[in-house]
Amino acid sequence: MVTLGMSNKGRLLVVVWFETSDDSIAIITAFKPSAKQIKGYTHG
Repeated sequence: MVTLGMSNKGRLLVVVWFETSDDSIAIITAFKPSAKQIKGYTHG
């Protein structure tokens, strides 16, 4: 799954994660989106 999130400093993050068989969440990566990605997320 890919989700938009916020850091504890209020920065936008793209978070890639999956749910494990025991209902835990494993985060693969989290990164600051590029300007192009931000535009795509905010303008559909």
